Amino acid sequence: VEVYTELPEIIHNEYFIPLSTTQQKMYKEINNNIMNLVQKEEMSEGVLNQIMYLRELCNSPRLLNSDLAENGKVPEVIEIVKQFSSEHKIVIFSQWTKFLDLLKEELINNTMDFVQIRGDIAQEVREENIVKFNTNPNTRILLSSDAGNMGLNLQVADVLIHCDLLWNPQKMVQREGRIHRIGQKNRVNVITVMTQDTIEEKVYALLKSKADLFNQIIEDED
Repeated sequence: VEVYTELPEIIHNEYFIPLSTTQQKMYKEINNNIMNLVQKEEMSEGVLNQIMYLRELCNSPRLLNSDLAENGKVPEVIEIVKQFSSEHKIVIFSQWTKFLDLLKEELINNTMDFVQIRGDIAQEVREENIVKFNTNPNTRILLSSDAGNMGLNLQVADVLIHCDLLWNPQKMVQREGRIHRIGQKNRVNVITVMTQDTIEEKVYALLKSKADLFNQIIEDED
C-alpha cells in the first residue's frame, strides 16, 4: 500500500491591484469617519463597523452601494480564472456572499460552469454541488464562503483564490486545507488578491507576523 508522507508543493502568489478613483474617494471618507470616532474616543462598535466597510470596499464598492457600476476585484479574479480554468479546477473563497454574487454574475456572463458552497445553501444542494465539482470535468470553478467550507475535501482542485483576508491566519490555512491535503497529487497554487495602499496590506502584514510567530514557537518547542 502506497502511503503519502508529504504533500505536494504549495506556491503562494499575491496579486496587488490599485483602488479606482471611486474607491479612493470612498476609502478616504470612511477613513475620516474612523479618525473622527477615535478622536471622540468612541472606540467600540462604530469603529469596527467602519473598518469592516473599508475591507468590503477593497473587494468592491458595490458591496457598499449596489447602484455603482464598478466591480472592484471582480475583473481581476475573472482574469485569473480564465488563465487557469482550461487545465485546472479552482476554488474561490470570500467571506462576503455579496461578493460571491458579483463573481457569479460575471461567471454567467462568461458562460463558465461553476457551483457554490455557502452557509445559506441547503445541505442537500451543497452535497450535490460538491459531487458535481469533483466529478464533472466541465465544472471547473467552486465559489465558497467561509461559512460553507468546513468539512470540504476538494483535492480535485489545485488552484485556490483568496478574494479577501481573514484576521485569523489559521482560518486562511483552513481555506487552503480544502485542497492541500492528503490525496492531492498536484502542485497547489494559492493566489491572494489585494488592493494596494489599503487596510488589506496591513492585515496581510499582520497575518504574516502571526504565522511567523506561530512557526517560531513550534520550532522552539521542537
